[in-house]
Amino acid sequence: MAGQAQTPRRHQTWPIVVGSALLILAVALTVNYLLTSGPASLMTAKRFYDTASQGRYQKAYSEFHALLQDQQSFEEFQRLASSHSSWFEAAYREWATTEDGDLATVEGKITTTDGELLVARFRLQREKQGWRITGYSIISGDGTAIQAGAVP
Repeated sequence: MAGQAQTPRRHQTWPIVVGSALLILAVALTVNYLLTSGPASLMTAKRFYDTASQGRYQKAYSEFHALLQDQQSFEEFQRLASSHSSWFEAAYREWATTEDGDLATVEGKITTTDGELLVARFRLQREKQGWRITGYSIISGDGTAIQAGAVP
């Protein structure tokens, strides 16, 4: 045996590769959960804001309760939202939610990409198909607002 050449041991790196891949997957899943979790009423308000920011006003309007749609037509909402489109270009958003049975209030502090500070308030009601917005207001620092329905 002394005269035989020994084959060098291969480095077994596959456990390190698999472990690293699992760690990356766990981190990605955790970040996704933290970004998409929250009360359903909050998710409705965020979905409204996000779709409006993409210029998808019909989709944003579909988050309105039927009574709010009776108070504000799609055309009026689209006109207001498009004339204040920079308000939906958020660089930072902070949300707070209060739910009381079938009613909820969501308040957001928003900094636009232009640096403008806004306060957004949504009143929501739970229905069979989910939460619907019954009132909203988005107010800039100078008091300019777009709003409809009753907001506390």
